[in-house]
Amino acid sequence: MRCPACGADHRPGARFCRRCGEPFTPGDARPVSAGAGAGAGAGASASASASAGAGASAGTGGPESLGSPSRRALAAWRTLTPLFWLMVLLLGSSGFVVFASRAHPEHTATYELAAALVDAAIIAAFALGERRALAPLLGRHAAPGRSALYALAAVACIFAFMELYFLALGAFGVEELRFLDHYRAAGWPTWAVFAFVSGLPAVVEELAFRGYVWTRLERVVGPRDALVIQAAMFSVLHLMPLVFLSHFAIGLVLGLVRLRTKSLYPGMAAHAAWNAIVVLEELL
Repeated sequence: MRCPACGADHRPGARFCRRCGEPFTPGDARPVSAGAGAGAGAGASASASASAGAGASAGTGGPESLGSPSRRALAAWRTLTPLFWLMVLLLGSSGFVVFASRAHPEHTATYELAAALVDAAIIAAFALGERRALAPLLGRHAAPGRSALYALAAVACIFAFMELYFLALGAFGVEELRFLDHYRAAGWPTWAVFAFVSGLPAVVEELAFRGYVWTRLERVVGPRDALVIQAAMFSVLHLMPLVFLSHFAIGLVLGLVRLRTKSLYPGMAAHAAWNAIVVLEELL
């Protein structure tokens, strides 16, 4: 099948064009002609060239005009614009927590919970619009044992890196970062701390960055660049310069898990496990 926008060839059943990002709808894509590119003869070639040239000169379009750089740029812009708005909304939520907590530090835990629930609703709304593309990542997984091994390996890598990272920060005189003091000051039960600090962010952030963000980025830049860009966006979201590098590394590790397993569940499990380790280290 051929993309109606840029003329790129795809396998039957493709959902979007990997060259220009244009989504396919039923009846949208044109079948590739069996004789195209097969050397149908000099007369046929000359006739096709003349007809294509006439169409282009008459302004009727054709593969060249449909696949023009401006058309591809427009398709890429339409694909990436929702990512911009998603980050604006999520950064706005994080910024609210920062400023509100400075004004009323005794209510920090409440502000963070409210922001987490708002973020979950925002991400769910965006993901719903991309449900067809995300469905394979959230469907039944065929190799649970292999996925579990990838999740365990991810937790081990993140744990080793983070221990070295915070040791390095300590060597430069940076005080140990603590994330749970305001929850403990507010008297939260232990189960609630694990649920809202460990479980909820793991599900929501994996759906957002390794799911929705990656899926749209991949249509424009490919999987390797999508891996790096989503990790950078994930680190920026936390609005803490001290953890930009560490969370970029975490985003890369969890992205590799997604790339290898073709599923979001192993990454969610690894993410939740790492968050639980952080909670345990502060509670014990």
